[in-house]
Amino acid sequence: LGGAAFPVTCSLNETLLHLKQYICSSGGPLVRDQKLVWTRSELSWIHETKEAAVESFSLFYLGILDGDAATLYYVRYCSQCEGVCACAECHGDGMPGG
Repeated sequence: LGGAAFPVTCSLNETLLHLKQYICSSGGPLVRDQKLVWTRSELSWIHETKEAAVESFSLFYLGILDGDAATLYYVRYCSQCEGVCACAECHGDGMPGG
């Protein structure tokens, strides 16, 4: 992906998890390593809510509209931290003992 625009076509009835799965199957990072940051300010609440809960909501329920854009960040999942690696001094590569 490397900074290029990536248009995605999906139903607003699909969940955020479905959207991430589509991105993954199209050559993007694994679902657990994806962080989507929506550009429209009305969607900022999504970033402040626990990701596992938000992924089960439909895009419509989240308030995402046709044409909305997001920035995709690769954030390596850490099984020890159970999310974004918070222990750079200990294992830092997102892998226990890494």
